[in-house]
Amino acid sequence: MTLSCFAPNLATIYVAYGLIAGSGTAMYTLSASIIVHQRFSRNGSLASGIALLGYSFGAAAGSFVTNFLLQSFSWRYTFLILGAINAQRIPVCLLFRTPTRFTSQSEHTSGRISGQMLRRYLKDIFDFSTLRHGKYSMCVAASTLQVFCHSAFVYHTVNRAINVGLTSVQGVAAATVTSSANMVSRVVVSFVANIQGVNPLHIYGIGMFTAVLSIVSLFISPGIVGTMIAHVLFGIFLGCTVTVTSTMIVYLMGVSSLPKCLAILQFASGFPRLVASPLIGWVFDLTHDYNKAFAIIGGMAFVSGTLMVALTFVTSHQRKTVAMDSKSPS
Repeated sequence: MTLSCFAPNLATIYVAYGLIAGSGTAMYTLSASIIVHQRFSRNGSLASGIALLGYSFGAAAGSFVTNFLLQSFSWRYTFLILGAINAQRIPVCLLFRTPTRFTSQSEHTSGRISGQMLRRYLKDIFDFSTLRHGKYSMCVAASTLQVFCHSAFVYHTVNRAINVGLTSVQGVAAATVTSSANMVSRVVVSFVANIQGVNPLHIYGIGMFTAVLSIVSLFISPGIVGTMIAHVLFGIFLGCTVTVTSTMIVYLMGVSSLPKCLAILQFASGFPRLVASPLIGWVFDLTHDYNKAFAIIGGMAFVSGTLMVALTFVTSHQRKTVAMDSKSPS
C-alpha cells in the first residue's frame, strides 16, 4: 500500500497493491487460519471464529474510514495511511508459532534449509494429489463459487446503490451493514459450530442459500429497505461460510492435511477473485441492469449450496458405512 502512494500510473498500482499486497494478504491469512486449528485441538471452531472477528470489525470500520480519508485527503495519502495501519500487524504476526508436533525433528535440529528440504517444499507446493479425493474436490468447487459471490457482490455494492437511485453514502452504509452482520453472525456461528455433533457442512450450506435470499430481496425491493435487508443477509452468508471453512476442511480431511488443503483452496479461489468483479461489470455494461448481473451471483450461490447439500449426504453415508463396518464381526 505504501508503494501505491508513489505510483506514477495505474500499472504500478496493479503491481504494488494487486500483486504485492495481495500476496502478503494471502500468506498471513493462510498462516493464521492454519495455526489456530493446530493450536486448538479442542474448541477449534470457536477459536477460529474468534480469530476471524477482527476481519469483520475491520471491514465494518474500514469502509467509513477509507471513504473519510478519500474525502479529506488525496488517494495517495489514503494509501499511505492505510499502509501505516497495516504495518501495525507485523509485530503480532511475529508471534505466530507452529506447534512442534506439526514440524519434523530435522527442522528443529538444523537451522539451515538444505537442498533436500527445499526440493521437498517445492514438491509439496505443486502437489495437487489431494484433489483426487471426491469430497475435497466438491468442497473446493463450492468454496470457489462462494468466493465468486463474495467478490462480485462486495465490489459492486456502492455502484449498484447509485444505479438504483441511492447515494454513495448509503452505498457505503450498506457495505458497513454487511460487515456488521458478518461480525455478529461469526460470533453466533463460532459457538454453534463448536457444539458437538454440529456438522460444519450444514452451516456452510445454510450460508450459501442465505446469499440466494439476499439477491432475491434486491430483486423484490431495490430501494433502501431492500438493500439493507439484502446486505444483512449477505453478512450472515459471509459469517456462516468464512467462519467454518477451516473447520470444514478439518472435518473432511483431518487437521494434519489442513495446510495443504487450505493452500489449494486459496489457490483455487484466486481465479474467481480475479474475474468476478470484471464479469459483473461487463454484464452490467451490456444490459445496463444490475438485476441481470446480480442474477449470476444468485445462481452461483445456489449451485454452491446444492453442492454442499450433496456433500453432506455423501459424507454422512460414508461415515455410517464405516461405523457399521466397525461394529460388524470380522
